[in-house]
Amino acid sequence: MDGRKPMVKCSKIGNLPGESTMSKYICSVCGYEYDPEVGDPDSGVEPGTTFEEISDDWVCPVCGAAKEEFEPAE
Repeated sequence: MDGRKPMVKCSKIGNLPGESTMSKYICSVCGYEYDPEVGDPDSGVEPGTTFEEISDDWVCPVCGAAKEEFEPAE
């Protein structure tokens, strides 16, 4: 052996404390903000549901705009 330690391939699992992959999205029609930590319980979307996990036929609870009308919040 040459004294070197073998290389190990690692990958990140989970998030660091305070780090979130649950991004908010804004309706480009009315300005409603979808917050995944809150969800949209009146439409059957549970808290903790990411925007990507919402059904494609979901609409803005304020103005009825299609999901495609939402943009990631900055």
